[in-house]
Amino acid sequence: MQQTIQPGDQMWVNLASLIRDRVPGRQGTVLPADLTSGTYDVQQIGPAAHSLLLGSLAVDQTWGYQIAPPYDTCCTYGSMGWVPDSIVLDPEGIAVTDIDATDSCTNGSVTNLSSDFGIWSSGNTSVAVVTRQKVQAVGVGTTTGTAQGGVFEGVGGYCAFVPEDVKVPITVQPQISQNANLWYFNGNPAPSGFTLGSTTATLTASGGGSGTYAWTITAGTSIAALQGTTSGQNVTSVTINSTSYSTSQNDVTVQLQLEPSNGAASVQTTYNLSVDSPYKLISNGSTTNQGVTGSCSVVPAASGTSGFQSLVPYTIISFLGTQITNINVTENFSNIQPVYTNENWTLVAGSATTQTGNFVDNICADGSSLTPLPLTPQSPLSSLQVDQAFQTWNVGSGANSAGPSVQTDTIRRYIDHGLHVAIVSPTR
Repeated sequence: MQQTIQPGDQMWVNLASLIRDRVPGRQGTVLPADLTSGTYDVQQIGPAAHSLLLGSLAVDQTWGYQIAPPYDTCCTYGSMGWVPDSIVLDPEGIAVTDIDATDSCTNGSVTNLSSDFGIWSSGNTSVAVVTRQKVQAVGVGTTTGTAQGGVFEGVGGYCAFVPEDVKVPITVQPQISQNANLWYFNGNPAPSGFTLGSTTATLTASGGGSGTYAWTITAGTSIAALQGTTSGQNVTSVTINSTSYSTSQNDVTVQLQLEPSNGAASVQTTYNLSVDSPYKLISNGSTTNQGVTGSCSVVPAASGTSGFQSLVPYTIISFLGTQITNINVTENFSNIQPVYTNENWTLVAGSATTQTGNFVDNICADGSSLTPLPLTPQSPLSSLQVDQAFQTWNVGSGANSAGPSVQTDTIRRYIDHGLHVAIVSPTR
């Protein structure tokens, strides 16, 4: 493989390309595919031939040689490292990586050498296999990935390659899954028919294989608790219960420590979760006032002239912003105060299940036996107030006050309509 250049010129020899591309020499021979070390001569560059010392070669490296006095002036590798500088995989994971390496020459040129690093290896192939720009998980544990790098240095008049390994820590850890979202209902079970989650869930670690598992909660211990067996041989799943509610997304951290039975180093992984809860009511429209005749329990009641029905619309929202569906909402009254002299209107607390998360508060008065006689909505609405009461809203269970409180307000009934004032939501 003969090349001729003039003194003072530069010549670059890429042995990786010569080997890979099977480039023949003057005699038709090619470099062996398994070549790992050797020397070659650079002839007629001065008073005497010089031999370029290569040391221990990687067959897929990029090699440089600069023919110009002084002979100890060489190209040098710049920064080298893995991108990313640490790798964490699940047991099924494949990470495509790169080497951040450049060849900086005295003439100012810079060549990226990432694709030319040729010797890639894993410290433990039972944990991960490392090939060119790829790391593939095999089993749980920790190991080190290595790519061979190095620098060119002027040594004794020659431009010699000095090997340097670039290493990266690799961790293969089990994957943790959760079978149901966690919710909190003031310590009560999830309501019947509730489909958004439960007060109890199961966490399962997959891909870890045989070993000693130890589960703990490291953050959010006041929000959730582990139940039953939490450590021991092949304890790959654990039960977790809600004990309160989250105040931010993923504020509960569950840690799993695994010592594999295959002798690999122990690994530690974490899983973050949230505990949601009914939190507040938001108005989803304006109050509807209409004249009615008949039963006030019907929504909407039959149109008529013997009283009024005011429908105040709301949507139930969780702490983490979910519209809560298939849930029960209840109201309670306290501090009921008559305002109209000798009035005999009554307030009856109600309870209803909403499939959509939307509902209306049915404020109604109808019938000739009431004092004062209710009117259909006037224009403008009357300012003659009949009564008022402190109203509390709870969401979760069919029993009054069993679910978390989401709103308080004062309900006021006038002779021709009703409304909510002094609304506080959320209440916690």
